[in-house]
Amino acid sequence: MTITRAVAHLVKQGYHAWLHALGLAPGPDAARMFADTMTDGGQHTYESLRRSEVEKVLRDES
Repeated sequence: MTITRAVAHLVKQGYHAWLHALGLAPGPDAARMFADTMTDGGQHTYESLRRSEVEKVLRDES
């Protein structure tokens, strides 16, 4: 699936807000935690993306 820039932007905004709220630093572990939390362990989607796609957006950011 192609991830649109708009959806990727929303995921990144959510990630940075989540990091700020929890006082965490960005990184691979935080990205995995965010993806897992937002997709309820892969059971649901976040901004229409599966957990692996959320991780890819965040990985591509760095």
